[in-house]
Amino acid sequence: MKITLCFIVIKIKNLNLITQSQTTLIPLLTEIGLIVFALFPPSTIYVEKGRKIFVFVLSFFICYLCRMSFTFPISDHILFEDAFVLVVHKPHGLMVEPDRNNHPNLLQQVKQYLKTTLPAGKDVYAQHIHRLDRPVAGVVLFAKQRAVLKDLSEQFAERRVKKYYEALTLHAPEQRKDRLEQWHRKEKKKATIVEEGTPWAEKVILEYEIQYLPENKFLWKIELHTGKFHQIRAQLASQGCPIVGDSIYGSEALYKPEAIALRAHRLVFAHPVSREIISIETTKDQLV
Repeated sequence: MKITLCFIVIKIKNLNLITQSQTTLIPLLTEIGLIVFALFPPSTIYVEKGRKIFVFVLSFFICYLCRMSFTFPISDHILFEDAFVLVVHKPHGLMVEPDRNNHPNLLQQVKQYLKTTLPAGKDVYAQHIHRLDRPVAGVVLFAKQRAVLKDLSEQFAERRVKKYYEALTLHAPEQRKDRLEQWHRKEKKKATIVEEGTPWAEKVILEYEIQYLPENKFLWKIELHTGKFHQIRAQLASQGCPIVGDSIYGSEALYKPEAIALRAHRLVFAHPVSREIISIETTKDQLV
């Protein structure tokens, strides 16, 4: 019998399987799965008479199950809660809302948490007011009652909510403090910065201030005035400063699995009932 292993090149940063906020068991199983998969990938076994049998290693399924089992202690990630709203810190690697593949998501886990706080049989309501990209960590606001959903949504639509981010790059423009007003267009799974007048383009605005860090790194403090698809990622890349770990926009530097060095660290909004100005800041997933 002759056994030939057909090795596959694995780019671990693109597998998107290991997440800092998962339980201890999940990353352990994932790493074991990756090691086994690297040593014994799907193999073609040649036996006498030339018959071929395709063997798929169990680690493939271990990795899949680990990704589909993304959980985290949501009670430790709650930044603010009352009868009307809930503010949660979303870890890197978790989607905010469900997708067609039924991947784990923050909305699902928020509903599971709220169910434990209500009397048995009472309906659970939760709706996110905005989203963060999957590899981005930070503050996410939820409505806990339908009655306040319209008010919170209008605050975002009318740009009355203040959104603050931090990003890490390996390059910086000459202007260490500036306002970027550009034209943005979504193209399939990424965004591009285009010339004014380009069809389907929308104006995007952010302000930034840059702090120099050791080892030739730069920390961007950003106020986001508009909120378009991949806006910060595309605008910083357009300045020759892709966010660390963001290979979609040209970064060749690694950050963490399932993550880029971007976090929504502060959100300011008006409470939908009391009208009090609420400022929520997270200290989790610090970039430096």
